[in-house]
Order: sequence, then C-alpha cells, then structure tokens
Amino acid sequence: MFLDFYHLHQQPFGVTPDPAYLYPSRTHCEALDSLTEGILGGRGFLALIAEPGMGKTTLLYQVLEGLRDRARAAYLFQTQCNSREFFQYLLSELGVDSTGMGLVAMHNKLNEMLFAEMLAGRRFVLIVDEAQNLDDSVLETIRLLSNFETSHTKLLQIVLAGQSQLGEKLGQKQLAQLLQRITVVKYLEALSLEETAGYIRHRLKVAGHCGGALFEPEAVALIAERSQGIPRNINKICFQALLEAHAQGRPTVSRDIVEKANRELDVVVTAHPTPTPTLSSSHGDTDSAEAASVPAPPQLSYKPLAESRSPSWSLWTGALVVILLSTGLALPRGLSSDAPKYIVSKTPAELSVSHEGQLSLTRELGLKINRIAIDPGHGGYDTGTIGPHGLLEKTLCLDVAQRLGQMIEENIPGVEVVYTRKNDRHVSLEERTAIANGANADLFISIHANSSNNRDARGVETYSLSLTASPESTELATRENALAQSSLHDLPELIKKVTRDQKIAESKQLAVDIQTALSQELQLVSRRETNRGVKQAPFVVLIGANMPAVLSEISFVNNASDENLLLESGQRQRVAEGLYRGIAAYLDRLHSLSQKKQKLLGENPSHASSGVATDAVGRN
Repeated sequence: MFLDFYHLHQQPFGVTPDPAYLYPSRTHCEALDSLTEGILGGRGFLALIAEPGMGKTTLLYQVLEGLRDRARAAYLFQTQCNSREFFQYLLSELGVDSTGMGLVAMHNKLNEMLFAEMLAGRRFVLIVDEAQNLDDSVLETIRLLSNFETSHTKLLQIVLAGQSQLGEKLGQKQLAQLLQRITVVKYLEALSLEETAGYIRHRLKVAGHCGGALFEPEAVALIAERSQGIPRNINKICFQALLEAHAQGRPTVSRDIVEKANRELDVVVTAHPTPTPTLSSSHGDTDSAEAASVPAPPQLSYKPLAESRSPSWSLWTGALVVILLSTGLALPRGLSSDAPKYIVSKTPAELSVSHEGQLSLTRELGLKINRIAIDPGHGGYDTGTIGPHGLLEKTLCLDVAQRLGQMIEENIPGVEVVYTRKNDRHVSLEERTAIANGANADLFISIHANSSNNRDARGVETYSLSLTASPESTELATRENALAQSSLHDLPELIKKVTRDQKIAESKQLAVDIQTALSQELQLVSRRETNRGVKQAPFVVLIGANMPAVLSEISFVNNASDENLLLESGQRQRVAEGLYRGIAAYLDRLHSLSQKKQKLLGENPSHASSGVATDAVGRN
C-alpha cells in the first residue's frame, strides 16, 4: 500500500462513512447545522435529500456524534418492509425483543421508551436512511409516530434521508399530511472545483499528511471534472491515482496519473459491470457489497431470543472435504506472504442434515468451515470504553472486525463472513449469537477492547465461556454484560441449555490459537505488550452460540500508549492480522495440515501490511 510511502496514518479515500472525514462544503455545513438545530429544537420531522455518493450517511453519523450525550438514536436502513416489519426493525435496533408482539403492543413499548428518555433529559432521534424506497403505507406509519408528544414537546424527532426520488414521493397527493409535518428539508449539492480541492486536502490531512500538496493543481482540476463533484467518485479516482503514483515512485500525483487511473477505473466498470441494486440494497456511503448482504425483511437476521437460547446443531454426513493450503498464490494487500490461504471444496447441500443436541461432525472430522461470525463489540448508544484521547471502543471494534472479515474473505475461498453489525448501531448481547446461529455459522469471534482501573494495564487476552472464572474475569464479564437482557443468576441454567463438552473444548482451542497469534503480532510493535493469556468468564454474548465461540480483548483503550497505537491504521491492521492468523492456525489444526505448513504459519516474522511497524518498535 501507499500509506508509508506518503507518510499517511490511515487510508484517506476509504468507503466507510467516518465522520472525521466529513468535509464542510457549503451545503454539507448548512445541512449539518439545520438538522442538529432542528433535532435539539424539537421540530419533529426533518428531511435530507442527496444523490448517491454525496455523503449523506457520513453527515448523518456526524449529526449523531454531535448529539451523543444529549440524544438516543435509532438508525434504520431496512426500507423494503411493511409497517409491522418496520416496527420490528425499530424495536430490534433499540434492543427490544418484539417476538409475539402485535402492533398495539409494539406501539405501547415504544411510547414507554420515549417517555423514559424524556424523563432522562434526552432527545430521541429516529433516522430512516434510503427512505425513498419506503412504501406509502410505511411512510404513513412513520407520520403517525410523530403523534408521540406531550403538550409541550415532541417525544420523537424523525429524519427521513434519501435520494432525489424521496422529494418526488413526498410531493404526492396521498402523502400531503406527511409533507406538511416536515419542517426542515436540506439538499446536498455536488462540490465545486474549489470544494473538490478542499475535500482532497481535508481527507489527506485527517489521514496524517503533512507538507506540500500531494495532488498537483492540474490533477485536482481533472478529478473535479471526471468525478462531477461527487465525493464517492472523488474517493475512487484519488485512491486509484495514489496507487498508480506509488507504483511509479512519484512523490506527487500529476494530471497524467489521474488520466491513467481514470482509464483503469473505466476498464474495471466495463469488464465487471455492477448489477443494478434492488431497492433494499443501498445504504448511503457504505460499500455496495456490504449493503447487498442486508437480509430481506421477511427473513430477519435477528432470531427471536427464545429460539436463540435453545441449541440447533448442524451435522454434515457422508462426505469428506479436502482442505489444501495454497502456497503458490500471491496474496492481496493486507497480509504477509506467509499467511495461509485455504482452498475449501464444496460439500453438496443435499448432504446437510440437522439433529438436535448432537455434536458437529464437521468439526469432529476436521471438515470445512462454511461461515465465520464476527461480532464487533458495543455500538450505537453503547460506546464501550472511551480512551483518554476520545477513541471509542465501539468504533475500534467495528474497524478491526471489517479488516478481519476482508482478510478471511480474500484468503479462505468458500468461507462466508457474517457480521453481527456493520455500522454504528446497537445490537443486544443475546441477539449477537442469535444472528450467528441464524446464519449457521461455524465459528464466532467477538471483538472488544479492555479497560482497567490500573491505567498502566496493557496486553491482550482471549476468553471462552465458563462459570468457573477468576474474580478478575468475572468482573470484566459483569462490565461487558451490563446491557444484557438476562441476569447473571440466570447463567447456570442458560449454559446447561446451550453448551456441550466438545464445543467448550473447541472454544478453548480457538481461544489459544487466537491469543497466541494476536499477542505475537502486537509484541512486534511494543516490547511492553503483555500476553495476558487465555481465560474463561461468563460472557452473555457467548451464551447460546451453537459453535465454538470466543471473545478477544484486543488492547486496553484506557491505556494512553495503547490508545495512541490504536489511533493508527497500521496498528488496527496488525490487530486484525493477529486475529486472522489465530483463526488460520485453528483451521490448520482442524484440518490436520502437514507439519511443514504449521511451521510456516508460526515462524515467518515478516509482516508486509504492518504499516508503521518498523517505526513503532521500541517506541513504547
């Protein structure tokens, strides 16, 4: 990658809607101010309209970030649904199990929560993204939500965000009552040439660039022309241009490099046309592949909690799967050349049967792993630990989870990655394993960052589920379980229902492999990094998992040294690579690969993707 070459700490032109990269163009500033003031002023209904790629999702995240201490928010983007399903999505986002509830019961539950927030002195904000896809009947349901009010204030502030079709839809006669209630409507416009130049400078600065201009004026002018001032297009062209300039060893990006980058992008589009997304597949600035994975409303990814607490074990019979380690293939960016890349052959679907309570023959016989569930800890209003310089545990966990998922998808063909959350939203602890169970995942990895009253505490530790834990482990579990819907005194009965001896043994082995690889990876950067070992604790998020499940505490966010490292993209990449190597080691053991391959996995110390590893060694 070009990060070290251009002295960048992070990828400046990524696709994730990070509020830190929001550029204050004229219309973006107007929209940000108007939406924030409208929410705090209790205006009720607001609307944000923008063409695809204009950054509306990033802006909405910035709105929520600015209101973090003054409002509770629900962010919905499941827009192909009926009114009942919309209520289910909303309550699920708020951590409420709506199983068996009728519309009246769900309505009353929401009303109860709104009053609780009002009494706590906080606003309640509902943001509906891609609202142009909502059916008219659902929009009418949303309009009726504005009736949640007292004689003095609106209990619910609603932001409808969408593309230009949203404006057209709101102008329809049958939605006249909804339009009358919308008090603020803001539009995002394409960036001018001057704003495009400022946008590029801003993103480079946030990513750590110092010194003279990295993009020459003629190059910026061409980017503004070819991108049509759309931020997402600017990101694509700039990213490709930096790759090309780095390949040529050029210290700055010139017009001819932008020309070549743009031609390569045109070739990619021509060779691999992007399918037209369905109405439910678009989610603001998020990647289209991520958005396409959002389940259709009739198949909720959240299994009812009552179902999630009873085991459902998958049994593959009648076929052996050959797992081969590929040694001759070039690895994509982000992993060292020695990292294992698996080729997983397919097992015919008709051979899959399920028997209640039986152990997984897939793992007993060392057969294939189909799906790996990755659980980024915390999210939404649950920020987790906050570092001395403001690093949020929820943000760190999501970033590392996405990096880990990308490594798995790129290096273990045939394995699907399932995320319990892909953005900054709240998912209850019980729901997280329900999502993994519903996807029939074969492994479950929950990612968290540690905290301690001892500001000097450092290191990583990995947990599997157990009630026989040390006082320190139990204290940590109690802190992580704070928002669970079950009480700790319920755990013994729950664990009886959902665990089997072999699953526990497999979880312990997975924890050992992850802990070993992760600790070794981070000790390359800081000699003071402590291997805190493999432990056991009663984490609610691990309860109910029908597969080997572990929880990894990847660093101490409250430790200033750890936080400084984690603020760098290179360190987050190293954490993700350590987790990946642990999973790969587990698969290596599971599939009984040759001793030569096992040795290759553990011995090679080179880490091409570590970014600032060389500079960081010994710094702490």
